[in-house]
Amino acid sequence: MKHRILHITPDLNYVDGRSYYVTLLSRTQQELGHKVIVATGGGDALGRAKCRVDVVKGLMNKREIARTLKEISRIIDENEIDTVHTHHRYCELLANTVKSGSVKTVMTALSIVDRRYFIDYRSDRIIAVSDSVRKMLTDKFRISESRIVTIPNFADSAELGKIISVRRKASSIFTLFSAARFHEEKDPVTLLEMMKILKSANVKLMLAGSGELEDDLRQYSARNNLNVEFIKPREDLLDLFSIADLCILTSVRDPLPTFLLQSGLHSKVFAGARTDGISEVISDRANGLLFKPRDARAAADAVTFAVKNPEACRAMAGNLHKEVMQKFTEQVNTRKIISIYDELAGGG
Repeated sequence: MKHRILHITPDLNYVDGRSYYVTLLSRTQQELGHKVIVATGGGDALGRAKCRVDVVKGLMNKREIARTLKEISRIIDENEIDTVHTHHRYCELLANTVKSGSVKTVMTALSIVDRRYFIDYRSDRIIAVSDSVRKMLTDKFRISESRIVTIPNFADSAELGKIISVRRKASSIFTLFSAARFHEEKDPVTLLEMMKILKSANVKLMLAGSGELEDDLRQYSARNNLNVEFIKPREDLLDLFSIADLCILTSVRDPLPTFLLQSGLHSKVFAGARTDGISEVISDRANGLLFKPRDARAAADAVTFAVKNPEACRAMAGNLHKEVMQKFTEQVNTRKIISIYDELAGGG
């Protein structure tokens, strides 16, 4: 069954897990022959979706909700949309407000959140990207298990076929790579504290991202003369994966980070804080390294282990790669999402 799908998401930006998810899902759905439109408020990665993208100005501005609802309703009607798939709670509210007739709504819950509005998670089906998210939905928001489907986040297998521009590195330097929003939940401060501990070691950190903490992070790095390279968000990070010796995240809250899955996709050893979706995928010393959240010393110890045990790290990276290719690619999980649309439409 072919569907006419409208995705609604706040924005499309580089080095942003939600944006990566939406653009990869919409692209793959279009490749499978479905009609796909993405409605978004803007961003620097609009071209990444490879499908029609409608920019709805003021999408997330609650004072303009009447105009926004009218615009979304127009897109649905003119394109005979049968499924509206949202990726944020306010976007879900918009979709469920305008939906009528046979239009079905699906929401992907990509975040672990605290505040309850009593108008959220009302879609016909809710996709949880990890067991941690599913538990939040059932325990905190009292969502019925019958409306929740767990389908993991996923990585773009097409990255493996792309030509990578060579980026040189000093062979004696052990290179770390981390890509995430500079936000408290990602806890980049612990990364820099870790680098301060490792200052006497021959270790470099490539830190890709942007966000409200950027100025503070840059100042801390400069003040402590850390070997940290700040990299602005951009579409292609493959050259950075190619030279990384270890990929690392210090998140204190993370449902299932795309960066973890990309690390496995590219056969890189991954080290992460023992939290949420990270610890659901990573088994310590089996397919990666885990350390205590908000503990710079524990993170530094994980890096030191990786430096001293290259053979063990290669084995861990290989194990993670196999797991990602089996369970966490767009080809596997997009079809599972399409099956939800089919079920809602009465086709399966």
